[in-house]
Amino acid sequence: MNNCRGCGAILQTEKIEQIGYTKNPENKLCERCFRIRNYGEYKTIVKENEEFIQILKKINDTKDLVILVIDAFNMNKDLNLIKDNIKNDILLVVTKKDILPKTTKDEKVLNYMEKYKIKFKDKIVISSNKNYNFDKLLELINKYKKTKNVYVIGYTNAGKSTMINKIIYNYSDNTEEITTSILPSTTLNEIKIKINDELNIIDTPGLLSNGSIYDNLDGKELKRIIPKKEIKPLSYQIKGKQYIQIDKYALIELENINVIIYMSNTLNINRYYKKIDTSFEEQQIKINNEDIVINGLGFIKCIGVSKIKVYTQKGISVYTRKHFIWYNRNIDFWGIYMENNELLELKQYIIQKNNHILEQIKEKNNIRFNALEYKKYKTNIPTVFGTITFISALLVASKTLDYTTTKNILISILPAITVRTSLKKYFKYQRNKYQNQYPEINLETYNVEEEGKIITDMFEESFRLTEELGSINNELNQIKNEENPNQIKVMTLTRKKW
Repeated sequence: MNNCRGCGAILQTEKIEQIGYTKNPENKLCERCFRIRNYGEYKTIVKENEEFIQILKKINDTKDLVILVIDAFNMNKDLNLIKDNIKNDILLVVTKKDILPKTTKDEKVLNYMEKYKIKFKDKIVISSNKNYNFDKLLELINKYKKTKNVYVIGYTNAGKSTMINKIIYNYSDNTEEITTSILPSTTLNEIKIKINDELNIIDTPGLLSNGSIYDNLDGKELKRIIPKKEIKPLSYQIKGKQYIQIDKYALIELENINVIIYMSNTLNINRYYKKIDTSFEEQQIKINNEDIVINGLGFIKCIGVSKIKVYTQKGISVYTRKHFIWYNRNIDFWGIYMENNELLELKQYIIQKNNHILEQIKEKNNIRFNALEYKKYKTNIPTVFGTITFISALLVASKTLDYTTTKNILISILPAITVRTSLKKYFKYQRNKYQNQYPEINLETYNVEEEGKIITDMFEESFRLTEELGSINNELNQIKNEENPNQIKVMTLTRKKW
């Protein structure tokens, strides 16, 4: 029997519940890969790292070049499994550059990889979605490979198979593709792909990351937590004790610290000022200007020193690391400090975000004003004449008043009835007027008090952003004051010459 060209499993036609099953032995794909590709249906396969460790040891015996693929967004705490089992030359490839903020430079990402204390033959940052840096990647592969065979290893969902498919598309006449999906353990065995006469790339199953949130979620939820586009960081200035709820996956208790959250844009992330009940498992962490990583979910950059409580599902790994994304100042070739483009881009981002919040506040205030006016005209019109009519009828029934007297009373309140009718029409006209300004919102059920609280929170967020903008301006002024006037003059003259 042949191997499945999608996942590498040995094809078999007898046991439908086991991996590699196919109805026709002539098929190139197993039933599982066929359904993943054509219907988006995923059948979970439970694997253990021990199986994959044996593959690593086998690779180690070859001495061939190894490409180690790391997800830039979801980096592993350590690479001990790799270090302990692979002694081959390793080319480090950091994927998913397009997910990181644009201000994150390749050089910084690659320098950060030194924390793994592995001697890499070379390092490169790529993006399979944007087809970024693939010419250089192929150049490095050809430069360092020892034979035609080059192995690709890494943890689940690092982007190994997607990278290989992009290499096939760019540089090979081969029309086959490796099966990819967002769920772990899509690749089950080695898959050898011929790129050209001088290069074969061999994909391997992804190593399993212990404590990853991926293990607790189905495909629909994974689509929400795994970013597909550039992350838009959310920053909070925490004064006193506050709580940040990360959708239904985590709750963070913070006190007197500034944080920036790097997670999927599709997650609902909210700040609260009162404690929220949760059944999640509590983990206490001491922070000293570090990142908090929630394995598989993302990371939180913490600026300051504090004790933080993180609540997650049981078994999810939460740990700290030194800051991955940070802003600094560069030194140019005149030896003077200059504001980094990153700092200016951050400033511009904050200004845009604050303007957006202020526009939302204006819109919400207009809606709230209309709702208040609507509810004012919803108030019942005084019905004194209705009460008089009712009492008169009772008195007539009890023979306390005669018919003539009652008639005179009713005639006397006819003007009031006319006024009430006119008021009812006017009130209805006013309600329709305010409702028609926002036809998509039901002012009848609009919660004025709740929306008022939301607007207050938005004002606080805008104030915090203004404070942050002030801090950036102070830093830019500090940079300017540190500059040497003579050097500034030289720089200006030199640029004029250019």
